[in-house]
Amino acid sequence: MVEGRLELSLLHALPLDGTMWAEQMELLPVVTYTPTFYSFGDRIESWAEKALALTTAKRLVVVGCSVGGSCALEVAALAPDRVAALVLIGTKASRRLDPVYHASALETLHEKGLEAAWYSDIFSAMFQ
Repeated sequence: MVEGRLELSLLHALPLDGTMWAEQMELLPVVTYTPTFYSFGDRIESWAEKALALTTAKRLVVVGCSVGGSCALEVAALAPDRVAALVLIGTKASRRLDPVYHASALETLHEKGLEAAWYSDIFSAMFQ
C-alpha cells in the first residue's frame, strides 16, 4: 500500500501530444499531468526531467504510451523513491530511443506537422 497523496503523470506517444489523454483525465479522481514533450526540447532526458518537475506529490504513478513509456522509465530512473507505480503501454523496455528513429520522427513532426508524422515512412515501417 502506498502512503500519502498520489499524482498521476500520463506520458504521450509520438507523434501525439498530452491531449491524447483528455478523455481519461475526465474520469480520474487524482491530480493528473499530461505534459507535451515537444515543448521540452528533443532529448528524452529533458522530457523526463520536465515531466517530473511538473509534479508536486511525493509519490507518483507514471503511465507511458509508446515513446512515453521510454520517458516513464527515465522518470523512474531519475526519481525511484517517488515512483510508486509504472505502467508501460505499447513500449519497449528500454530507457533510450533508437537515435535514428527518434531524429527522423522529430524532423518529420517539426517540418511537416502532426498529420504528416502518421503517414511517414518511419511510422509505416513499424508495421511491416
